[in-house]
Amino acid sequence: MPEMDSKLDVWHFSVRYIAVMLQSSKSPYRGAVAADITGAILKTHAEKGQPAQYWDRAEQERRLMVAFRKWADKGVWSAVAQKVHQEQLKHVCKGCLERSVQGIRADGSRIEGSHKGWNSLQRAQPSGVMMLAALGHDFVLRCNVQVAFSRPKLTPFLKFANSSHHL
Repeated sequence: MPEMDSKLDVWHFSVRYIAVMLQSSKSPYRGAVAADITGAILKTHAEKGQPAQYWDRAEQERRLMVAFRKWADKGVWSAVAQKVHQEQLKHVCKGCLERSVQGIRADGSRIEGSHKGWNSLQRAQPSGVMMLAALGHDFVLRCNVQVAFSRPKLTPFLKFANSSHHL
């Protein structure tokens, strides 16, 4: 769909860099490398109900190149790291890690939590496509209602539907 905007999440992006470190699981630099790669993309992490803030595309590219060079000088990258870095830079240049609307919460943990719900639906309810679609509608409705009820001001629909066994 042309009007759709697809984005990468920062956690999976940084893991691609961690995977190409020398002795990545035992490296004492692992946490610092992850923090630098994440810091190249995010201004601030999501915390206390506030969504993460992202750098713009040009700043992400500049910061990512600086972070990669910093750790290259310290010798932490494996032989394939340069290739992975070039691939990830392409994503940054295309805007795959940029947020056009900063206020939307689309952090990795939130998305991963949603994926867990979808996976449990598929495992717990062996069914065909039609039934899975119906279960999916129910799952999304319940998630949306839960989010709406956490807001300080309820809409008239939610006030009316409160305590309904249909939701």
